[in-house]
Amino acid sequence: MSDIRFNRWLHQSGTGGIYQDSSGNIGIGTSVPRSALDVQSGFISVGENVLSASGVSTFTTVNATTFTGNLTGNVTGNLTGTASTATAAATAYGLSGTPNLNVGVVTATTYYGSGANLTGVAPDGALRSVQYFTTSGTHTWTRPAGLQRVRVYVTGGGGGGALENTNTASGGGAGGTAIELIEVASLGSTETVTVGASGADRSGSYGPGSNGGTSSFGSHCSATGGGGGTNSYTGGGGIGSNGDFNIRGGPGHYSWGSSRSGNGGNSFWAGGGQGAGPNQAGTNGTFGSGGGGSTGSGGGAALISGAGGAGVVVVEEYF
Repeated sequence: MSDIRFNRWLHQSGTGGIYQDSSGNIGIGTSVPRSALDVQSGFISVGENVLSASGVSTFTTVNATTFTGNLTGNVTGNLTGTASTATAAATAYGLSGTPNLNVGVVTATTYYGSGANLTGVAPDGALRSVQYFTTSGTHTWTRPAGLQRVRVYVTGGGGGGALENTNTASGGGAGGTAIELIEVASLGSTETVTVGASGADRSGSYGPGSNGGTSSFGSHCSATGGGGGTNSYTGGGGIGSNGDFNIRGGPGHYSWGSSRSGNGGNSFWAGGGQGAGPNQAGTNGTFGSGGGGSTGSGGGAALISGAGGAGVVVVEEYF
């Protein structure tokens, strides 16, 4: 068989069917084909590629130099080439609506890939970056362009451990923590970040450890530092304030008698410093936890107690 010729093949119901006009154009579902192949309704599928007569088409890969008509909805796979302004011919070939695909413009509800070169895409509010402030003192946070909101974690400094000669040296308490979600409308172009100082260790003479400093993020929320350990009670934990969620830091621990001094309290981020054995140095706390105590047992001179950890301010940035 060299070719197939037909004038009108009807569906068994007597309607629809395939038509061929005098020019050789073939119509499916229409007796007036407008092109070499005119499908009036339904889809043409070739492998994973689907072409719809209604003008909504999906392709695994599209490589072209010219796109004509509307391109809306979900765009998946590769879309390469140079788009041109759609013409009136788009309507004649089944594309509905006003052609709106101009040079370099694609309207879609879903994008796949990194999106590094996309512009005009509505923000999705996702976490994009995080800033950490861990050095005691005052810092400045600058609001980045396109920011929608931040979530801040503010932790005060840990208290220092006690240094005693009576086997009663306790650990310092941990700084408290405040957690707050702040919308961009409530943020300044810059905010002052204060990281609370660590409670100092004790050396050279017996006595309590120092209290940790207060941390804050602007005027939005703050957290006090932990108390220094003593020979009669442990350093108390600090507390967050004005946050959506305010957490008290863990208190320091009492000494274990003559065998070991008390450990520092745990912060939101880290465990406390370890209390020392007789005539040994207590270890320092980290990230707002308390320092370990130290004791000069039996009248010996203790070395040094552990300092508390400096506070922490973490800023999560959502765009």
